[in-house]
Amino acid sequence: MLQHILVPVDGSACAEQALPVAARIARSTGATMTIVRILAQPREYPYTLMDGSISMEECYDEEVREAENYLENIVYSKLLRGIVIQTELLSGLPHKLLPSLAHMKHIDLIVMCSRAATGFKRLVLGSIAQELIRSSSVPLLILRDGCIDTAISEKQFSVLVALDGTDNAEQALLPAAQLSAALSVPHVGKLHMLHIVKPRHAGQKLADETNQRAIEESRIHLNKLKDSIQQKMSGALPLEVTSSVVLDIDIPRTIIQTAEQGLATPNNPYAGYDAIAVVTHGNHGISYWFGEHVSEHMLGETRLPLLVIRLQEQAAKAGKH
Repeated sequence: MLQHILVPVDGSACAEQALPVAARIARSTGATMTIVRILAQPREYPYTLMDGSISMEECYDEEVREAENYLENIVYSKLLRGIVIQTELLSGLPHKLLPSLAHMKHIDLIVMCSRAATGFKRLVLGSIAQELIRSSSVPLLILRDGCIDTAISEKQFSVLVALDGTDNAEQALLPAAQLSAALSVPHVGKLHMLHIVKPRHAGQKLADETNQRAIEESRIHLNKLKDSIQQKMSGALPLEVTSSVVLDIDIPRTIIQTAEQGLATPNNPYAGYDAIAVVTHGNHGISYWFGEHVSEHMLGETRLPLLVIRLQEQAAKAGKH
């Protein structure tokens, strides 16, 4: 169960959108929240400003005072009332300090909000969040600017986990289940396992038989995973687990379309899901489906929150640095 959540803020309204989501998770699980503000290092400030009357040290000291007041106002806000809050004020490079802080404080989840539209792509694919995807040893929940309503409303919060048939991808299941359950209180959480099977084209009859066999094998495996995840969540927050198998060659499009629109089947009446969960290989990016890298397409196209989980073996290596 989630016990400690880290929320980086930078003074912007965008970053602060992560606070109500993290607070909702903390209230559901009893977790502690650490809110961190990271300033530029003193040497990154200009030596003088305007007429030369303000020194670099004075500029930095003023920035520190403002940041301390900013964090204090957040801690005592009505939004976080009743939650155990810790704060950290650091200076340096966020993509280096955040993983270290998460490791030191035994953080279970980092919650952060990205810029909208092109800003999101800039932040996630080119800067802080992208670096965290590569270096963070703990799950990272990336929210979209202006798209947090489903995460803070008292309704079922459903998470789609994209699977590729490997044990690696299945490492996303438990963190996704915990997130869905926490954000669904007082309702039952919902986890949907989506396994995409790439079709074979070696002769029509042979291909049809091979594809059908692959689909049936996937369904059997997903049923076993369903029993396993429900057993692991036993005694914790309640969770509903469903699954589906889709035959398609366009992996990114299928994941996004299923997450945003749902599957029109009798067993799945839901019109889409509230978040997508994927596994990352760290420096090698999010999981490869059949040799195809899907991360940039998903991050650039969907406005749904993304839960990114790093492979345990990669996370263990990162935690040692």
